[in-house]
Amino acid sequence: MFVTEITVVRILLMKKNSVDGMVIVHLISLVHGLRAEAKDWDVFSETLVKQFTEKLPSEQLTWIFVSKCNEREKSYEGLEIIGTRFMEEFFQFLMSHISALHEPIQTLYLSFVGHSLGGIIIRYCIPFLFSKMQDKTFSLFSKLIPQHVTHNIIPVTYMSICTPHLGSRRPGTGNWKQKVWKQMVSLYINNLIGKTGKQLYLEDEEQILHQMSKPDSPFIEALLLFQHQTLVSVVHHDMIVPYTSSSIRHHNPYVETPKSKQFQFQIKGTSHHFAKHSHFLSPHFATTLHTVSVEKDMEHHQQGQVDTFHSDSLHHLEYHGSMLKNLNEAVNWRRLDLEFHVTSTRYYFPIHAIPIHKIPKISWQHNLQMYHTAIPSVNCLTQILCHDHFSLNNNCL
Repeated sequence: MFVTEITVVRILLMKKNSVDGMVIVHLISLVHGLRAEAKDWDVFSETLVKQFTEKLPSEQLTWIFVSKCNEREKSYEGLEIIGTRFMEEFFQFLMSHISALHEPIQTLYLSFVGHSLGGIIIRYCIPFLFSKMQDKTFSLFSKLIPQHVTHNIIPVTYMSICTPHLGSRRPGTGNWKQKVWKQMVSLYINNLIGKTGKQLYLEDEEQILHQMSKPDSPFIEALLLFQHQTLVSVVHHDMIVPYTSSSIRHHNPYVETPKSKQFQFQIKGTSHHFAKHSHFLSPHFATTLHTVSVEKDMEHHQQGQVDTFHSDSLHHLEYHGSMLKNLNEAVNWRRLDLEFHVTSTRYYFPIHAIPIHKIPKISWQHNLQMYHTAIPSVNCLTQILCHDHFSLNNNCL
């Protein structure tokens, strides 16, 4: 049974004066994670507005949609219900803003950014979203936009930040601490966070994450419509989503660094796709920048080793080999690997949300230090989105 209630959407809207005729719209949707809230995106969304406003020509609009329909315990109900709520909320937002326009839309550029579970929610929803948006009988486009505009809906960037693409299972191997951690995670996911937990633990009857990884599935087909498919991962100390799940890898190539005397952010590795972004990413590059490649990860899954569960190289994750193989063969992922140095192990838990500037309340001194550590991360990610959108229009650069 699907939930049909449409909730009020929390948004930021920056509008420029449009020229006579048609307008160009950049729509960026932000989706939070498990047991999270829309306000987690406050700093991120404000930074996006600033980045786009600085480069936006007068005839173009930026709409930033921050989803709030699956906040807190609502995110426990499984991808089917969560996804339905999100799609209804998304179209409610889109219809209300298109209805308010005086000019038809010439081109609609779409990007989706998901933190943690939000990245999976987006992957689940985009086949249904794109199918409905291309349906000329859908009132949103048949009444409000000229028919030919449906051909000018351009998916630009899919970006996941610390998203468990390979699930959240923990292996029973490793040292005693890792074994205890597996039991704690298993208890929490299977008993406290409902159907969503079973899906993340790869123990649901539908095996939805397996289905979403199949190369011939509508989920992959929709993902490939984007100009860029981006994985943002934290290389160490993400206690919620291990690096290998968020980066879809078997090996973690990064040596763990000791605790630091101060909070610090740096980019530890990038795939070759980010060469055009180096002018604003390079100030944050580590002294030795790693070039991300998955050849070694794919070699691990030769014929005969795919249809079983595997433990990653650090015993942080247990995943199904076919999911890693399929997702890497089907999609040319763009990867950005981040590292956050902290002064104590007590700050390992907040690391999962620091990339989007979700800062827990600890003490004013440490909050201030984490604030200054998170700001460059947010700046880098929002500049990537901005560059992706405006590189499609040379007049914007």
